[in-house]
Amino acid sequence: MSETTKDAAPKKLGDTRPNHAEQRARSKLPCLPEAWRVVKWRVLGKSGDAVEFTFQESRMKTLKSGPNRGKERREWFGPERSAIVTDSEERAEFARYERETGNCGVCGDTGQEWMGWSRVNGDRYRPCVRCTATGKAPAK
Repeated sequence: MSETTKDAAPKKLGDTRPNHAEQRARSKLPCLPEAWRVVKWRVLGKSGDAVEFTFQESRMKTLKSGPNRGKERREWFGPERSAIVTDSEERAEFARYERETGNCGVCGDTGQEWMGWSRVNGDRYRPCVRCTATGKAPAK
């Protein structure tokens, strides 16, 4: 990853890496506002070849009492909407993303792919293997 200067803020990886299955689920629910978030997902079938995404509207609420007073917490409300995405649909979305943007479908132009999570350190990243950390879709 390149060195950052005083003027350039480092990329926030969690905000830029694409989630192709979620994008495909959103495309199946055309009237779904962008503010709606995934509240739960579950793997379907014995082979796990499909995932059901459930979306619900959310907003941030400031807590008014208790030990976390003044902190914000996400509040969920309203009806839920669901969509099922198969593995083949996710692969098609991956290919579409690379074709349309020219960016790597794994890291989304950050050059860093997610490699795990720990309770102590949170998300962990490593240089993207698919694009050799360039952030661009590899030539076929």
